[in-house]
Amino acid sequence: MDKLLPTLEIVLPLFLIILLGYLIRRVKLLAPSYADASSRLLFYVLLPLLYGQDLWNTDLSQGYPASLALILILGTTFTAAAGWGAARLLRLDEKQTPSFIQSAFHGNFGYIGYALLQRLFKGIPTTVSLSFIVTITLINLYASIVYTHGAKTQSLHKRIFSVFKRVVTNPLIIGLAAGFVLNLFKVPQPKLVSSTLGMVTATASPLALLSIGLAFDIKGQKRFFKIASVLSFVKLVLSPLLGLALAFALKMPIQETLIIFVIFGTPTALSARAVDQELGGSGPLVDTGILVTTVLSLFTLTAFIFAFMSLGFL
Repeated sequence: MDKLLPTLEIVLPLFLIILLGYLIRRVKLLAPSYADASSRLLFYVLLPLLYGQDLWNTDLSQGYPASLALILILGTTFTAAAGWGAARLLRLDEKQTPSFIQSAFHGNFGYIGYALLQRLFKGIPTTVSLSFIVTITLINLYASIVYTHGAKTQSLHKRIFSVFKRVVTNPLIIGLAAGFVLNLFKVPQPKLVSSTLGMVTATASPLALLSIGLAFDIKGQKRFFKIASVLSFVKLVLSPLLGLALAFALKMPIQETLIIFVIFGTPTALSARAVDQELGGSGPLVDTGILVTTVLSLFTLTAFIFAFMSLGFL
């Protein structure tokens, strides 16, 4: 039990900030629309700058392990398959099924995951930024595949172009790509630029967590709680276990294993809502999935990190 307090010191502050955001919503200090505005600010400005700056400053000489990319691909594929199987067992209709599957593999590694990695590592490893590029690309690709009912009228080449467009216009991908290019050509980072970016991006993680709490609407999402409980098992338990099983099978180093866990073990992302709306899914189901998986992830993330500490991984 001596590992429990250090575990809570890593995980609990993240969720206390989320709770603060929810309380701000409840007392109506900020309008609910502020959640959408802050999410747009994070998605289009703060997080691209944060990820780009990290990749600009990192050492790319060691390359990127192919085994890590393979695990991300296989883990996302297995999670999507598990989501499809669970949707079949729940007898979801053709509109709810893709929403459920996307919610199962679209993790909040950009908000909660990145904040958690900042607490797990003294410096964010290079593999994190590159893993984000791989994972964001996979999410866009798989989302376009599972929402087949919304694209029946589209030809194959139009659907391929739609996936490509979503990937190359994703602000997070653009930020990461800019950081990669600046790093690749060894463009120096002036102190003025570094200081300015540091001040701006320092607000990203706290604001991201606050925006999750601000977006919570418990009263409007009760009817999907049963489905969301099954989704939570797939997203928060089965998915990270699949990722960790692959990591142990391929004998990945501890650092990469923890990155894999964070990518697969975080709750459903807020951006899953925007993807679902764009592709014609069941919006309320995704909203409830985001809410329930976020709340329950406090316990699952704590349990997994406690296990890592007990096994001497942290």
